[in-house]
Amino acid sequence: MADDTGSEEPKDWETELEEARATGDRLGEAGARNGLGYVALLTDDHEAARNHFKAALAIYVEIASRPGEAIARNGLALVALRTDDPEAARDHFKAALAICVEIRDRPGEAGAHGGLGQVALRTDDSEAA
Repeated sequence: MADDTGSEEPKDWETELEEARATGDRLGEAGARNGLGYVALLTDDHEAARNHFKAALAIYVEIASRPGEAIARNGLALVALRTDDPEAARDHFKAALAICVEIRDRPGEAGAHGGLGQVALRTDDSEAA
């Protein structure tokens, strides 16, 4: 909801998660977990971020949400990059890229390619970058 300055109030992902669980909304639960993962990532709580993204991924797989799987894998890849695990980051970005190609998500493809470029730079793989 916008305030009188026109800015949006931040989403309360914990409340979203509780409401989704209470109503059995698995997609909403996965989305809230994904949101919590990004909040944790932004605050450098890498373990919490990883746990939220893993939980979101498990739900997205369960309900067969390919776009959600790609988003959660991207989150896991970002956690891996921030925790100096470029191999895991590469695996998650490649998986996200494959899904994005499959579902024709061009912006998602671009993001995954960008992530793979970050991995290549981090591992001094200038040809892949």
